[in-house]
Parts: sequence; structure tokens; C-alpha cells
Amino acid sequence: MEDVRLTHSKAPGSRTRHATVLLLAVTSGALDALGFLGLGGVFASVMTGNLVLLGLGAGTRNGRLADHAAVAIAAYVLGVAVGARLAGSAHPTTGLARTERLHVVASVELILVVGFTVGWEVTRGIPSSAAQLVLIALAAAAMGLQGSAIRATMGSDVSTTYLTGTLTGIVAALAGGRPVRDQWRGATVLLAALAGAGLGGLVLTEWVRWAPVVPGAALVGAIVVGRRLGVQVETPAGGSPLAPDGAGNG
Repeated sequence: MEDVRLTHSKAPGSRTRHATVLLLAVTSGALDALGFLGLGGVFASVMTGNLVLLGLGAGTRNGRLADHAAVAIAAYVLGVAVGARLAGSAHPTTGLARTERLHVVASVELILVVGFTVGWEVTRGIPSSAAQLVLIALAAAAMGLQGSAIRATMGSDVSTTYLTGTLTGIVAALAGGRPVRDQWRGATVLLAALAGAGLGGLVLTEWVRWAPVVPGAALVGAIVVGRRLGVQVETPAGGSPLAPDGAGNG
């Protein structure tokens, strides 16, 4: 068996991957802020919250709230389904194949976010109720794509869209006596989502028409940073790159 080495050390690749996850979490937090403040009080990625809002809308006969929550949930489910198909695997992959799959899904997500930005600009940042439904559908579908792609390529222990589990894991680990340093990755993802929500809310209240720039810029940054993972290809000690995930076997 040939010896295998990495073109770069594992640490730089790990840091690059984590930076990508952080930028995606910023995207998620910012879109949630825009959805809650500007699109009828619902979320782009927090489906637990939207399920509660759907029930609340139905129970209080608030058809507008129920409609917005239902559209967000349906669009998110569609995004998850499409993202899972594009990611091409129900289990985490490794190497260049994982990176390429994530790039494909992130590119489709970017198309949706660009569509969201165009729609936001057309409505001058003050969309009507009907336009809100279209925009929340685009945002939620984008988050569904992102969530399923992260799960398929990086594993169920990493998330940028449903963070209650991350928070629960951190608190449970700390309560169980595990070192604080072991929880820094999860903590930084939570902080990135918080920062995205805060920045998105700030721009929305101060410069409403520029609000989509926050999630859009974070997503573009994630794609650009993520492309650096392409150099983390395993190569034989004296030869050419190995074919990722069985590629080149016919």
C-alpha cells in the first residue's frame, strides 16, 4: 500500500473548513433576521420556530402568520430535498468529492440568494404581503439547501441552520466536566449566527435596501474560502493526486 500524505497539513484544512462553516452560519443568521423583521415575522432557517408560529397562527386565526410560516416550512423542506440530491450522499464524504458537492449546492444557494436580493430591491425593501411570501420561500429554500449539504458532506454533528442542538451539546458537555476548549468550534458557530443576525438587523433598520448584502456577502465569502479546500487532496508520496471517493475506477 502506498504511503499517503496531504498537500497541506490537516490543521490548515480544518481551519479553512471551519471558516467556511462560520460564514455559512452568518448567512443563516442574517436571513433569519431579515425574515423575522421584514418578511412577516417568520424565520428562514429556524423551522422549530416556524412550526410554533404555524400553530400559533392557526390557533389565533391569524391567517397571515400561518401562511408565512407554512410557506417557509414548505420551501425549507423542498430545499433540503434538493440539497440532499445534489450532495449525492446520505453520509459524510471525504476529500475533494466532499468539497465539490458542497460547492455545487452552495452555488445553487447563491442563485436563490441573488433572486432574493433582486426581489428585495424591486420592492425597495418594503415588500407587500404577496411579495413577502415569495421572498421567504427563496430564503427558506436556500437555508434548506445549505442545511442538507452541510449534513451530507460534514456530518450530523455540524450545522449552520439548526443550532439548538449545538447549544444543548455545549452546555451538556460543560456540565459533564469536559474542557471548555473542546467546545470552541460549536461556540464560534453560535456566535457567527448571532453576529449575522445582529448585522442583518442593523443594516435592515438603518439602510433597508442594503439588507440582503449581509447574507449575500457572507455566502460569497463562504464559497471563496471553501474553494481553498480543493487543495486538500490526498497525494501519493511521489505521485499524482489520488482520485477522490473512488473516482477513476471506471
